[in-house]
Amino acid sequence: MADFHAFDAEPAAVAERFVGAPFQPGGRDRTGLDAPALVQQALYACGLGCPRAADQQQTLGRAAAAETLMRGDLIFWPDHVAMMLDAERLIHADPDRGVAVETLADAVSRRDQPSACRRL
Repeated sequence: MADFHAFDAEPAAVAERFVGAPFQPGGRDRTGLDAPALVQQALYACGLGCPRAADQQQTLGRAAAAETLMRGDLIFWPDHVAMMLDAERLIHADPDRGVAVETLADAVSRRDQPSACRRL
């Protein structure tokens, strides 16, 4: 029998379930969501609190070096957040593609260097 009160174990795995969901500013579910909502919902599913706005999410966890990023780390740009799936790939809600996985190198080529990296 399923335990409907159990939390998920890994935020990155939760975020991956949203791949293909459309981008929707202010949205917070599978029918459409923005980047901070993707992170918030992934953390909520694991029983972790999380602010709604990307700039507030930068207070979570502790600083992480861009050279040592790993699964579950958060990376930030002004008004945007993504979650690392491994040392090279991230997941985020992109205005042009919805929730998508791409390499960090591709994201940096379009957005510039991240402004902050945090390890939960």
